[in-house]
Parts: sequence; C-alpha cells; structure tokens
Amino acid sequence: MEEEAKAFLDLLQRGATVASDPADPPRRSRDRGDDYLPALAQSIAAMLVSGDADLEDLRDIPIESPRGFLMRLDKQRPQE
Repeated sequence: MEEEAKAFLDLLQRGATVASDPADPPRRSRDRGDDYLPALAQSIAAMLVSGDADLEDLRDIPIESPRGFLMRLDKQRPQE
C-alpha cells in the first residue's frame, strides 16, 4: 500500500500544473468557501476532483469523484 501511495504522489508531482488561486471567484457553490476551486480549475482548463457534495452538484465544469478519478487513472496505467 505504501508503494502505491508513493507511486501516486510521484504521478501527481510529474503531471501537476501549479496555478494561483483566483483573487475574487464568482459565487457558484452553496458553500462560498468552495468557490475558488471551480474558478481555479476553470482558469487552467482542468478537471476538478472532489467528493464535496456542494461541488459535485455543479454541472458547468468537468468534475469527477476521487473514486472515479482513480478508476480513470487505473485504466490508463500500462499493464505489466
């Protein structure tokens, strides 16, 4: 399990895009504290991965649950 966690972190570090938080994101979520996340994802045309119900209800941005995201990664992993 520890080896898989290290491999996942390595994957994230190699493929990550670092972006700055938006200064004043528009209101989109029921939870105002979450509004920066869809604004950030949209600013770099990224998919938002979240299990937060307030964010999962948004339909105007690509969003996936953590489980769905991990399943997608697993399908893309080269078979040994």
